[in-house]
This record gives sequence, C-alpha cells and structure tokens, in this order.
Amino acid sequence: MKRSIITASKIFILLGVLSMYALQIGVLLPLRFVLRGESGTNISPAFVLACIMFACLFGIIGFILAIVAGVRREAPATVFSMVLKFIMIPFFILNFLFWAFFFLGTLNPFLIAATPFVVLIGVFLTYLVVLMTSLPDVVFTLIELRLYRGCPKKLFVLGVVFSFFFVLDVVGAVILHIAFKKAEMYRII
Repeated sequence: MKRSIITASKIFILLGVLSMYALQIGVLLPLRFVLRGESGTNISPAFVLACIMFACLFGIIGFILAIVAGVRREAPATVFSMVLKFIMIPFFILNFLFWAFFFLGTLNPFLIAATPFVVLIGVFLTYLVVLMTSLPDVVFTLIELRLYRGCPKKLFVLGVVFSFFFVLDVVGAVILHIAFKKAEMYRII
C-alpha cells in the first residue's frame, strides 16, 4: 500500500490522457466524413469542452497526488510513467497532423491573419498535455531527491530537463527510471 498515492496520481493522469484521446477521436471522426463529402456528423462543442475540462481536472488531481506522494516518501512509479509516455506517442502524432492540416487551411489568403493564432493555440494546447504528463513526475522527483544522500544527481537533472520538451519527455521518463534504479542504494529510510 506504500505506492498507493503515486499510483493513484498516475491513474488520474491516465484518465486525463484518455479524455484527450476521446477529444481527438471526437474531432477527427467527423472530419473524416467531411473529407469524403458526407454530411450529418458534427462535433458537439459541449463534448469538446467536457473532454478538455476532464483532462484538466484529472491533470490537476494527478499533480496534487504526486505532491502528496512525494511528501509521504512513497516509491516512484517510473515504469508506469514510461508506459504512459509511450501510450501518448500516437496521440502526439495525430495531434501534430491535425494542427498541421489546420495550419495549412489557414494559408488561404482570406484566413492568413489567423495563421499565427492557429500556431499559438496548437502549440499551447499540445504543450499543456506534455505538462500534464510530465509535471507530476518532475515535482515528485524534486521532492523525492531529499531522500537520496550522496548519490549523483546528473541523471535526475537531465530527466527533469527533458520532461519539459516535446519528444524528449519520453526520453526523460526513461532517464528518470534509470536514475531512480541507480540511486536506490543511496536512499535513506
């Protein structure tokens, strides 16, 4: 039961990820019918808002639980974090394609003024998902490091820094897992 809170944190983050996948399916499925020339399927704005709200809510709960787990000195759930990051790879590929096509759609001379806004909104929303999956690990690691006396912290720093960048966040999760494994002998308590 020692890992219960950090595991609960990861489960809430997973629920946030699943709600973002639901949002992506809800947006891309009607787009598929439109591209084939069919009509009759529209995405509900309430569905989009609900998915975003659930993702934010689950992300905040996961973040708070990661802080509590760090304070309670729980063992890290780095394997779960790595799996979560690998689960997110298809999401980011589809997300990139969606925003790339949306960007190309604004290159119309009548919509060219909207291009910077589309880029900013796309990067902002995608980066929020990166933060939602990375920030609990970063906070937990920073709190947890006080329990490791005398261990080299270079891998921890590298893993934390990588957690804030697209694509490198997956590498950062792997590095944090390796760092925690190597530092187990230095853990006090």
